[in-house]
Amino acid sequence: MRRTRLSLVRYLLVCALLACVAGVARPGVTQAGAAVKVYTNSALHYSLTYPAGWTIDPKADSKKIGAIEATINPVVLELVSPDKSGHFLVLSKTSATADATIRANIAGMLKEGPALIGGVEFSTVKVNGITYISGSATEKVGPSMTAFGYINGVSHGHFTYYAGGAYLLKQANSGNVAATMKGIMSSFTLL
Repeated sequence: MRRTRLSLVRYLLVCALLACVAGVARPGVTQAGAAVKVYTNSALHYSLTYPAGWTIDPKADSKKIGAIEATINPVVLELVSPDKSGHFLVLSKTSATADATIRANIAGMLKEGPALIGGVEFSTVKVNGITYISGSATEKVGPSMTAFGYINGVSHGHFTYYAGGAYLLKQANSGNVAATMKGIMSSFTLL
């Protein structure tokens, strides 16, 4: 049986959409003032903090996300917001990668889904002294639902990192989830 690959944004938000339909999502839940946890991956040399209410998906597997993600590393860190409307991912690779390849991988990951609205926009962002290539896109994930996804990529030392995520737009908690994800990214530290 052939397995269909989803785009990064679509994969991350299928759970969010199902949670909304099932009534599990709790719009308006805020992370303000929440306690934080620290995640450190000493083998891949990175660390980040995230709100205690967010969970690590122990079954996260990049092979289920998309073709490009599976070539980077089958092991992925996936953080999920309490209402499942936001997902933050870290993919890493134990080899250096040229900037042009990082940019192509980011574009490919964001374009894997058939419902991209517009194109992928690129910029650079500086996080903890490291400059990342950043790509972002908006995708239609349902009849009346859209999501925003972004991926930051960098080659540092003998490693390549892709960190970012996706969240549903036009939800009561979209602003809170976006701000929380920005906070997680700003805590991302290469060791």
